[in-house]
Amino acid sequence: MSAPDLDEWLTATSTGLVAFGHCKYESSVVDMSEMWKSIFEDLISQKAPDSLVVVSSNDRHRLDAIIRGFRKSGQTAVNLNPWTYTAWTEFVRQRWSTAGPTLEGYSIVVIDLDPSMTIECAMALLLAAHLVMDTADNSMTRLMTASCDDVDHAFERLADHLELPQPRTFEFSDAPNRTSEDEKTIYCKSISELHDRFRDRIEDREGNHIVLVYNSFPAALTLDPDTFTLEELKSRVEVENDLLSGDRERLTVSIPDGSHPRIALSGFKHIHMVVDPKAKRTSFDLSVGQTTKFIQLLAIEERIELRSVFRRRADVPLSATLYVIGEEKTSDQWWLTGPAIRRKDVWNRNLGAFMTLVASLGPRVDAAAAVDCFVPEGMFVIYSTMMYRLQTQDILKWNTDERLILGLERREIEVFRTTLPFVGYDYRLAYFIAQESQTGSDALIQTKIQLAAVVNSGGVAMFDFQKVLPDSIDTLQDLIDACTGYSKRLSNQGSMWLALGLWKRLADHTDSFQTTTTDGRLQFPGKLSLTGERSRCIKAQDSLRHMSSVLGIQATQNEYGDEPTLSESDCRDIQSHLFRAYLSQLTSCCRGLTGDGTVEFRDLSSKREIEGFVNGAEDMIHPGNIPNDAPAFGVYHALRRHNDGGIEVEDLTFIPSRLVNDWVWAFRDRVGDPTFGIENMLRVGEGPRRNYDGLRDEVWKPKDW
Repeated sequence: MSAPDLDEWLTATSTGLVAFGHCKYESSVVDMSEMWKSIFEDLISQKAPDSLVVVSSNDRHRLDAIIRGFRKSGQTAVNLNPWTYTAWTEFVRQRWSTAGPTLEGYSIVVIDLDPSMTIECAMALLLAAHLVMDTADNSMTRLMTASCDDVDHAFERLADHLELPQPRTFEFSDAPNRTSEDEKTIYCKSISELHDRFRDRIEDREGNHIVLVYNSFPAALTLDPDTFTLEELKSRVEVENDLLSGDRERLTVSIPDGSHPRIALSGFKHIHMVVDPKAKRTSFDLSVGQTTKFIQLLAIEERIELRSVFRRRADVPLSATLYVIGEEKTSDQWWLTGPAIRRKDVWNRNLGAFMTLVASLGPRVDAAAAVDCFVPEGMFVIYSTMMYRLQTQDILKWNTDERLILGLERREIEVFRTTLPFVGYDYRLAYFIAQESQTGSDALIQTKIQLAAVVNSGGVAMFDFQKVLPDSIDTLQDLIDACTGYSKRLSNQGSMWLALGLWKRLADHTDSFQTTTTDGRLQFPGKLSLTGERSRCIKAQDSLRHMSSVLGIQATQNEYGDEPTLSESDCRDIQSHLFRAYLSQLTSCCRGLTGDGTVEFRDLSSKREIEGFVNGAEDMIHPGNIPNDAPAFGVYHALRRHNDGGIEVEDLTFIPSRLVNDWVWAFRDRVGDPTFGIENMLRVGEGPRRNYDGLRDEVWKPKDW
């Protein structure tokens, strides 16, 4: 980096009172505190700011590196103000509510970007950009982002939106070259070929070995299991230190998709890394117009991150080998052959929540334009689809001054914002909880929070239905009878209610999931052979406890079995709220269209036929819920799409037809068209198209298109 260029940009009045910049650092740096030390030294070398703010994630390891880097820089003329994304966002919101400037004099604000651009990160960046503009008359402010990638397109578009010059990039490079003299990349068409090439590579090589296997547990299992110890990467830094410090002789570490080691490899003579450049992920599926789980190719940015994990070494190994599964060698390196656009959380999976949060900021932010800054070009179909859905659900609306605002009541807004982080920023679950009830009974409110916690933690996936139904003595009625708690009378209405009732029964029987079988599963009482997954059950329990705490709700029963069942009016309200929350996942269920009595299921928004169910979900459908002479309706939480184009639901929960009919007539009144069909009310922004990051042989066209 050219320090004089940075000095001039930081302090020259010709730059402007407000300017955006970007610090790009080497991705394979061993000690991030050293990188931050270099950044702080250069930022403050000529003139100390009156205020130095750094905003990062709540990952303790990342925040600690920033604080240690500042201490190492030896700066005494200015104090560092470190913030987490969430705390910074709340701080700005609070300052806005009291009015008046918050930055004075000469200020530097640095946003340490999360590579996946989470909602927390996006909100922190958005509010920082607007804050520095609000205080431009009172201070000279430099807003900078920091990451190992090029400047984020959202930051560039924010600059355009705020009528500022484009962010200027300053590169920091302080990563020593620790390339081995014996360094290779090996392409393998299959796991069996990987096994053979790996055995050849380790033969007669003395010294300890480590194998990092990314997103392919089958590959991890096949790599010489007799002599290598297999471990899974955990989230705690202490565990990473234990695994990656070179104390093991032959170690294989399985790294789940989305996880990365935060510390450098050290003490290993031979380093191996296995990469599968594709992953089954939950994303907005352009071929369906819904969020589905399907196979995607890793983007270039993600591949470079994985390569940096392989190259982040505290010392030089004798050999280093990277194995790429399922891709052939081309003229380009494997990390440069993926899709150009990386799917970021903020516009891919969580756009509905982001739109709503931005709209809640009030008139200081043009919500529609601000959200658009974070959606890359070519992905407008996701933006337009989500915008239409949120308006159809009355969550968003256009104000008289053509600004996008919330359509929720004041209390609904607060509950929505408060619960979002605890349901994985799934706006449907937050909206389900937030909707006001006519009765407002404690039982209804508690049941909604309970259901959201269970669904967000896996729902029916908590239980091994695929092993139990229909090939065991357990019947659907046995499982329905085992349900307990407020929602017992709804247990025959499909997957969500069945999962909630069974989760409660399991909690009571296992002392809040503490009593397990020898294999670590949770066993139901009596003769039921169904078992539950303890980790998911505890996740739901923790989520329920946190949401109840922040909403000020106190359970009055010691056990779920002591809960009285919901009244008829509460059942009607809660099903109505569930329907409105999952309106865009409404499914029609029709029996006998083909004359043989079979039931056909269709996703009404995408107009796609649902061809099957996942993990025994079809066996949870009570036959009495689908009449012979009229369609029934249900909603699903999750979809899967296979590479042949077929889609399956992971769950289905029935909605009373009268609720659907009432909503249809209300919608017709709203648009002034008494003949308007539900197929036009529920739709996707554009027709189906191929996913830019799908497999090359992906079947993207619907079979009936």
